[in-house]
Amino acid sequence: AGCFPSPPAMNTSKFDTLQQRRVNVVVEYTEFAGWGVCAADALHAIKSQFPDVRTHLLSRRRDRNVAPLLTIRVDSMLIASSRCPGSVFLSLRRIGLAVERCRRLRRPAVTVYGASQNGEVDELPAVEMWTTGSGRMEQSDGWGHLLPCRRE
Repeated sequence: AGCFPSPPAMNTSKFDTLQQRRVNVVVEYTEFAGWGVCAADALHAIKSQFPDVRTHLLSRRRDRNVAPLLTIRVDSMLIASSRCPGSVFLSLRRIGLAVERCRRLRRPAVTVYGASQNGEVDELPAVEMWTTGSGRMEQSDGWGHLLPCRRE
């Protein structure tokens, strides 16, 4: 009484289908410019708020003609980038809206996991991370308070 039957084994095509429904988040940064730790922190913040997304951390070689940068893309849409040298503003609200939009496009209407699953998008904090010329990393909690951040 009350035993659940064993689920059928997952085959490769079902696994591929489930993986294709996941939203891709790519954090790309320039090597040797102090962005490595900041990119890892950004990826960790995104993964903790949106555990169902598939995340990728990519490093690019430094090019003399291009300024060092850090970019965040959700399904190839540019969401955040370092416009000022040494600083990036990471808005989890904006990323949350982009993730929800991509979820709706990828999944049938009855299986869309929206903001109610991960907390309301309006409640997500805006996290600002930056590095100074000394390589010291700091971040804000969204309310103007500076928090210690990992250092290189």
